Amino acid sequence: MKDITSLNYQYLLVARELANSNAGRILTGLPKNVLSKLAEMSMDEIEDLATTSGLCLIGLRFNETQMMKMLSMPSTYRASYAMSISADQK
Repeated sequence: MKDITSLNYQYLLVARELANSNAGRILTGLPKNVLSKLAEMSMDEIEDLATTSGLCLIGLRFNETQMMKMLSMPSTYRASYAMSISADQK
């Protein structure tokens, strides 16, 4: 459980840091209103959320077909492919 808490904490900190940037939604996958709320939260509130959520807050944004396609392509194309999918979902 410590590993999940640590992942959650790091993810929430990054999301909080990116909340006011143009890339925040694309890089985190979180809606603008969630990012805005995270930007307002204190470090203690972030830590509490990371600790008490009970599950990993990070999730894959791709369906099985998209993920399998990305895994089968050369690594040099993966970031562009992932960004194109992410942009289409917004």
